[in-house]
Amino acid sequence: MTLSNSSITLGTGGQRKTVFKDFSLNLEPGQITVLLGPSGVGKSTLLRWIAGLLPAATGGVSVPSQRQGFVFQEPRLFPWLTVRHNIKMGLYGLGLTRQQQKNRVDEVLSLVGLTTEAARWPHQLSGGQKQRVSLARGLVRRPDLLLMDEPFSALDPQTRTTLQKSLIAIQEETATTILFVTHDTEEAVRLAHRIIMLAGSPAAITKDLEIHLPHPRSGAHPDFRKDLQTIRAEFDALAGYVI
Repeated sequence: MTLSNSSITLGTGGQRKTVFKDFSLNLEPGQITVLLGPSGVGKSTLLRWIAGLLPAATGGVSVPSQRQGFVFQEPRLFPWLTVRHNIKMGLYGLGLTRQQQKNRVDEVLSLVGLTTEAARWPHQLSGGQKQRVSLARGLVRRPDLLLMDEPFSALDPQTRTTLQKSLIAIQEETATTILFVTHDTEEAVRLAHRIIMLAGSPAAITKDLEIHLPHPRSGAHPDFRKDLQTIRAEFDALAGYVI
């Protein structure tokens, strides 16, 4: 994915705010890129604009074949649909046959470990299971780019760690390019091949860092602790960053 000289302004009249100005970013295919920055800097706004969920802005965004998936912070499941049919909603508009749709849904149910839960309803699922359904719905289109907006932030630490490991395994199996938003430095180091730090108003890239540790990453590994210490120091410095 490539963003070229993009500017995003929200609000109207005296409430207008330029969130990004002449902003450019290029993502390497088959990697997890994490957007890290303080709350309110514009991370979620950037994802929503890339996904076409915000009004058009200046500049351009290019994604090969424009196949995208989106995983929100909340699962946003339809309570009147089963797990299978919630995932199937992600195939809307692709023109697949019923058998092709079934095959796609079966494929992602297996990927996220929910094959035995396909006939259950959202109210019967745990928080972690609901987020797995949301992830499956994002993957079912076989996207070139998967956008993830703090998808694990509302989960308990154990479930969060489990889903982080699952995401890494799925990404390695599918080679999906992922743009992942968080403000959690440990999550960023655990997941990312590359960390983009944002700060300021309008927001700009302050650091562009590669993480070379192989997956899966253990918090007990000395190199993990070293990278985490570096990222935390950089992140703490953003608090007083002015553009």
